[in-house]
Amino acid sequence: MEHVDLEASVKLTVERLAEALGVARVSVWLYNADRTEIACVGLIAHGDYSDRRIVLSSTEYPAYFNAIRDLRLIEASQARTDQRTAEFRQNYLEPLGITSMLDVSLLVGGESIGVICAEHVGPERVWSDAEADLMTSAAALLAIAFAIEHRRSLQDQLRQSQKMEAVGLLAGGIAHDVNNVLNIVLGEADLLEDESHDPKLVREGLANIREAAKKAAGLTHKLLTFSRQRAVALTPIDLNAVVEEFERMARRVAGETVTVVLRRAPGPLPVLADSTLLEQVLLNLVVNARQAMPDGGELVIAASAIPAGTMSVDSGGDETKAYACITITDTGVGMDADVVARIWEPFFTTRELGSGLGLSIVHGAVRQMRGFATVESAIGRGTSFALHFPLTEEYAAHAAAEVHERPSYRSSVGRILLAEDDPQVRRVLALVLRRAGLTVTEAQNGEEALNLFVRHPLGYDLLVSDVAMPVLDGPSAYRRMRTMRPGFSALFLTGYAPETMRVETLGRDGAPVRWLSKPVAREVLLSAVGELLGKRAPLLS
Repeated sequence: MEHVDLEASVKLTVERLAEALGVARVSVWLYNADRTEIACVGLIAHGDYSDRRIVLSSTEYPAYFNAIRDLRLIEASQARTDQRTAEFRQNYLEPLGITSMLDVSLLVGGESIGVICAEHVGPERVWSDAEADLMTSAAALLAIAFAIEHRRSLQDQLRQSQKMEAVGLLAGGIAHDVNNVLNIVLGEADLLEDESHDPKLVREGLANIREAAKKAAGLTHKLLTFSRQRAVALTPIDLNAVVEEFERMARRVAGETVTVVLRRAPGPLPVLADSTLLEQVLLNLVVNARQAMPDGGELVIAASAIPAGTMSVDSGGDETKAYACITITDTGVGMDADVVARIWEPFFTTRELGSGLGLSIVHGAVRQMRGFATVESAIGRGTSFALHFPLTEEYAAHAAAEVHERPSYRSSVGRILLAEDDPQVRRVLALVLRRAGLTVTEAQNGEEALNLFVRHPLGYDLLVSDVAMPVLDGPSAYRRMRTMRPGFSALFLTGYAPETMRVETLGRDGAPVRWLSKPVAREVLLSAVGELLGKRAPLLS
């Protein structure tokens, strides 16, 4: 039962039971939704384990299904003639040499979810009370394990559906924003053709296109983030800036009948947090608030600083620390004291609270970011959620480092093998790398890159590659290159978040790899390339 993997728990259970009872076969079976079929999920037979799916139907074996439903325990010493199990004789018992069966229901909340079965091969066997007790105990433990797994699965499904609900609320606003971005890009491109003789207009047009592209990248990044699970990455951020950036999204999600009021702190609020996860938390608290105000109302999103020594003793924070706080306060229906007391419980929800991300998950997400959450509410007086994060000085140093003029580029030496299937993207990447003084050999997919590498395995210093490509993808091509040069480095560019898992797997194998999300800025690309080439300084001077 200590195994995280349920299948491993089933395997261990049937193996130990077969050994303890001295039987040839032990198996675990689970009912389908309407209990008309039962399917084997784990079987030990004469020392060999199998999870091959075997399904038995109540229409074929009605006596057994009725017996195990009503009795919960079947001790069939003479299984081939016992009226509860005799219908298995021709197709199951005799072909396998089974003479005696000991079956126990897996009970959850008084309802059977399946059966655990011990089958004896050889002379007929009378089951002792101790053996029946052992099987019953094992059935109880397995039932708990299956119940936990089922609960976890439902939680995952709920969380995913709630994420998609939030994405659905954003869809209209995002479509509007994307069309605005496209209008900027296309309009500026047309103007550049007409005004290409005016350097000032060219610079302004290019700056507008660049900013529009960054906005589009941010929109796609948010959509991908809301639809997947991801590891928490704590980085220095200004909580004030997060609240300000979140304002537009909050207004779209809250709807026209809800007035959104934003209150910023006087100065920066430096904390360590995952900005994307924090936006998820805020978004879903806004979803909850909207559903608590079906006839409209006011939603206040406020950022503030809480000095050290002013935190209340029972708040959950550290009295000696200073905190930054975001509060989300609505004028909705509110909650009574009983609901507030259970608000952070896993899987606790009421329709009046709305669906959102799930408040237990919100609570856990804030904890992952080293913060804590509190809630105040009363019926008819609305609800206020407060998210607290320790203030840190690390942000100040980080922000100071970000204040610099546009970087210049110095010439460097390096031979790059570039693999990218999109010709326009490949052209841009190649130009950026060549203008930084690098020698670039282009390939349109992983297979072409691999063929170039095979001909000259010492002719390249770094692979820069897309992840997903036709014929042969980037990680697969790189693995083959490493068989010829184990220390060969690679930088992967990806436009789809789940692809990063494949690159991270390469890194766990000890490979010198990095990955960047598309679209990637020139400064970021060249800095990563410089680091992987082993320079003392990146390609940015």
